[in-house]
This record gives sequence, C-alpha cells and structure tokens, in this order.
Amino acid sequence: MSSLDQRIKAAAREPIVLSPLVAALDIGAAKITCFIARSSQGPGPLKILGVGLQPSRGVRNGVITDLESVEKSIRAAFDQA
Repeated sequence: MSSLDQRIKAAAREPIVLSPLVAALDIGAAKITCFIARSSQGPGPLKILGVGLQPSRGVRNGVITDLESVEKSIRAAFDQA
C-alpha cells in the first residue's frame, strides 16, 4: 500500500467537521458576486451575513482570460462581503 493510500484511508476515518459558514461565488463575464451565510442547526433558511459585488475583470464569454485580474476581482468581492 502506497503512502498516499495510507493517508487517504486515515483521512476517511477522521470525523468530518462541518462549518456553519457557507460561501457562494458566482464568476461571470460582467460581475463577480460573493455571498457569505450562516446555517442554523438542522433544517431552515440560511442567514445572509454579507454580499460582495465587483465588476468582473479577466473573463470573456465565460472563459478566464487573465487569471490575476480575476483573482483581484474575487478577493475584492469576498472582502466586500
């Protein structure tokens, strides 16, 4: 068994800890939107904590054309949210 296989099996035995925070990112050609929300215990609606909206830079026709520009727009939307 390889070292990678051993690490995968060990990780599968560890409990999964879920964060109550949820983030959604929409990367479009015109704008980038980021939502940050908190989930409640059990079923129920999410509580929106913040929304960030920035002009999209580096995306054309649904294709990333400038990764650095897209990264800056994503970071700005996240910081705003």
